[in-house]
Amino acid sequence: MKTLLNFAMILFCVMSANAEEAGFQLALTPEVAIHSTDTIIHGLTLNYVGQNEQHGVTLGIGNIMTGQSYGFSVGVVNKADSYSGLQWGGVNIASENFSGWMAGAVNVVGDTFTGFQLGGINYARTSHGLQLGAVNYAENLNGLQIGAINIATKNTWFGDFSHELAPFFPIVNWSF
Repeated sequence: MKTLLNFAMILFCVMSANAEEAGFQLALTPEVAIHSTDTIIHGLTLNYVGQNEQHGVTLGIGNIMTGQSYGFSVGVVNKADSYSGLQWGGVNIASENFSGWMAGAVNVVGDTFTGFQLGGINYARTSHGLQLGAVNYAENLNGLQIGAINIATKNTWFGDFSHELAPFFPIVNWSF
């Protein structure tokens, strides 16, 4: 009986330590919102400027998505820790990883990008997929870049030529 009681107390503590969850969020700012920033939103979020882990559709001026968010985000600025899905906005930023489709004037992924970036300026530390824009940059490229300026600083495809050539190509650049 004592073991069962201890197990129930541990289970209660673990369950109460989990973040809250909600199906809808409305936020003027992260502090002026229906739910706190610790709440995980599974559904629709409407933001002027909001900050939550998102699992669904996020619409707003400034969308700040924490943790491992996913879904569809439309905003002037979309900023995420890690994100999977669609981000469409003026500026799209994933400070860690992104997989899916980013479309905006500026698209930035701090670590690994997998998918399709469409924009004026596309940046990814490591890119797996297609970057289509005026300026495309990747330190490590495993895919295709199409644009006016395409930079892949560690492009293994060109081997020894990379030391003799500039690390960029106009129109198209690739590494598979």
